[in-house]
Amino acid sequence: AVLDLEYQTTEKLFQLLADRRREQGLRHARTAAEVKQREHQLQDALERHLMKLQDEQGRMKLHRQRQGRWTVDAREEELRHQQDLDVELRIKDLERQLQLAQERKSSLHPLESSSISSPDQTSHAPGDTVDSIDEAADSSPIGSSG
Repeated sequence: AVLDLEYQTTEKLFQLLADRRREQGLRHARTAAEVKQREHQLQDALERHLMKLQDEQGRMKLHRQRQGRWTVDAREEELRHQQDLDVELRIKDLERQLQLAQERKSSLHPLESSSISSPDQTSHAPGDTVDSIDEAADSSPIGSSG
């Protein structure tokens, strides 16, 4: 009877130890699963964060490209505007030089001044030459630049 009692006690003890090991195994498996799940969550969050960073970098690159294009366009527009102004100033200068040449010509030939009312007229006095108009234009302080 004592041996039976000892056997039952030992059997119960081993059963309790087995139950404890099984519970520890389950607890360990649950903990491992939770850790694995947390790792996956963190990995997913990291990937989402990296994708956001890449998207932001792409947007910034596009923004810089647009900004650079706007800057180039603004410079080109400014250059075109400056060229237009230069042409306009050059035309005004040439018109002034022509007017001065005509005034000089009319002061040299007072009788012919009535016949030189517009630069498009083709009748000229025998002493009038294109060279005299060119000389007046060449003697201008600005000169011909182009």
